Amino acid sequence: MKKILSCLLSFLPLVLIAITMFYVIFTEISPLFWETAEPPFWFVFLEVFMLIFGLLMVIAVYAVMIYYIVIACRSPYLDTSMKALWCILLYLFNVLVFPVFWFVVMRKEIEMKESKKFREDIM
Repeated sequence: MKKILSCLLSFLPLVLIAITMFYVIFTEISPLFWETAEPPFWFVFLEVFMLIFGLLMVIAVYAVMIYYIVIACRSPYLDTSMKALWCILLYLFNVLVFPVFWFVVMRKEIEMKESKKFREDIM
């Protein structure tokens, strides 16, 4: 479960970028089809909703970034220089590095913990 959840969190920024791109394209094209000069109510509602949604998603992305940085710093499988490198990469290039970090570090760490637990259960 933790593996699936962390994988979904790693792709969260990319999904948010796709939603934002759709929203920007929609808000640019939709005024062409209005019959009046003023925007309809649903459009104003959509604007407010997307503003609140966007703020919540930015907070969520920063929370995931902090979570991943904590994981990188606490990982016993990484040496000190790799911990520092991952922290810098996660901070500077978070949108691009989240999936890579999950694949390179977190997936292997979770698999190692599961295999260790499996070996302890057998013994």
